[in-house]
Amino acid sequence: MEATQPELARTARGSWTFNRLLLTMAFFDLVLALLVSGGFSPAAFLLYGAFLIPGLVFLALLTWRPNPWFYLATGIAVGYLFIVFLPFIIGGLANPTSPYEFSGYVLGLVAVFWALPAGVLGFLQGRRGTAQLDARSGWRTRQGLYALGVAFVAIGAILTSAIAYNHAAGTQTGGGFDFQPSATVNVTAQNFVFNPATFTVRVQTITAIVVTNRDGVLHTFTYELNGQTYSHDLLPGTTAKFLVFFDVAGSILFWCIPHRSMGMTGTITVSPPSGSQTIGVNRQDTSSNWVLQISNVPAPHALTQTTFLMRWSANSTIVTPPGQASLETLKTASGGVQFIPVSGQSQTGLRVNDVIVVSKSLSYTAGMPITIIDGSSILWQGNL
Repeated sequence: MEATQPELARTARGSWTFNRLLLTMAFFDLVLALLVSGGFSPAAFLLYGAFLIPGLVFLALLTWRPNPWFYLATGIAVGYLFIVFLPFIIGGLANPTSPYEFSGYVLGLVAVFWALPAGVLGFLQGRRGTAQLDARSGWRTRQGLYALGVAFVAIGAILTSAIAYNHAAGTQTGGGFDFQPSATVNVTAQNFVFNPATFTVRVQTITAIVVTNRDGVLHTFTYELNGQTYSHDLLPGTTAKFLVFFDVAGSILFWCIPHRSMGMTGTITVSPPSGSQTIGVNRQDTSSNWVLQISNVPAPHALTQTTFLMRWSANSTIVTPPGQASLETLKTASGGVQFIPVSGQSQTGLRVNDVIVVSKSLSYTAGMPITIIDGSSILWQGNL
């Protein structure tokens, strides 16, 4: 007596083929890969977890009804994520001293090398009507040996990464400092965020910045000054200390190279030395302009000698225009900057309630360093 269609369906669903087993293992390996590469961070897993939905859907369909097309779709759905991001993964694999990130990428590649062959073979065998091996017998075939070989290579790579990390973390780089810093700033890198994201250091002061990486992935503390990029690697679970010395007040952006697109950035505010502010300035910003209003002038300053200077935040170079222009010159707007004297165009000295207006409609950005100078004396320093 021949079996009915429902009986055949129940038999197919109840019998686990080797290809279906490999696809299931590949999917759960992919889940583990995303958890590990994100340092077991819930925020990172939620960010990448949406990519698991196609694999989960097709794996459920394959379990419910082992259709040849479901084999192929499941293999692609499990493997596509690490194929699409392969250029980034190659960069991560080049740095085995970041154990979580490196291990996560290796596990992700295992999912690819398991899922794609299993999906294609399951599809071809199903279309040809070839009987598929059961889950136990498959391990003794060439495909089974291939799957075991992939697993053993991955285990070896992960162990090598752990050894490299322990060596890097235990190796002292450099012989210390020949002088002591005058100030120290402590920063924590955790959950792909710098904390604090904004801090202040004094201009022309040797300052130690101590950064602790509490994530399970490699971060960097990177900034640019005068066209030169400075970067410090932050190994997972370690603390890095370096000294900085800034000779000009202003704002300096810093970021993590691998995770800048995730918002892992911050700002160093370099403040002027105590007592250098000899005039007072009030902010009267509007939606269309940054407005600096002079609130206190204890001594006279000729407009021809008083200079307005604005720098780009990224590299501290002087903006041109207006560049380094006297307030007398800026009575006529230049490059979106204008000086408006309280008593009119004939005024020759800096006075209370004078206004400097910087337009927001141009390419200027908040945080750009501003300096007002009389000759070589700094009257005021601040930021847009």
